[in-house]
Amino acid sequence: MAIEAAVFDLDGVVRHFDRDHLSEVERTHGLAPGELIQVAFERDLLNEVTTGRITRAEWGERVGEQLASQPAARAWLSDRGEVDCDLLEVIDAVRSGGLTVALLTNGTDTISDEMVDLGLVGHFDRIFNSAKIGIAKPARAVYEYVCDQLTVEPANVFFTDDSPAHVAGALELGMVARHYEGLETLKLDLRNEGIEL
Repeated sequence: MAIEAAVFDLDGVVRHFDRDHLSEVERTHGLAPGELIQVAFERDLLNEVTTGRITRAEWGERVGEQLASQPAARAWLSDRGEVDCDLLEVIDAVRSGGLTVALLTNGTDTISDEMVDLGLVGHFDRIFNSAKIGIAKPARAVYEYVCDQLTVEPANVFFTDDSPAHVAGALELGMVARHYEGLETLKLDLRNEGIEL
């Protein structure tokens, strides 16, 4: 069956964060290497923010409380990341080839503003944010929601994500899902599915 839609993850695929910024925040505020991420991405806390039960601001406050350093949490969250412009060219090529192109992110309540700030809005037909949907990857229901909204069968959707668990969730539904391992690998994966670039 032919691919009709391509769905891309945001962080780790389209957008990347500066590891040096994180390390500098930890050094500046006397935190151990890796401590900030360990606290911020604790499973239950992360699930709360990515399903919209708490805001990004509340998430930052919780992280600051656990670190005993609100300034560290604020400094960390000040980094909005940078877009991979080479990947964006590929996304534009996929879209101009006639496919519906969407973004599916485990995001927070500020994703809409971030998409504007990053200049991404005009590159996607749809932007799906877990915080608005109320369900986060890799839950099967979030992929079902995306397919329903795009009115496309899972087998006709190409999906890529830097998280193997998120890819596995999409595969379970029957999507054509590939682990994102870099731009050249993605190009090969797209071409292997008959998607011209």
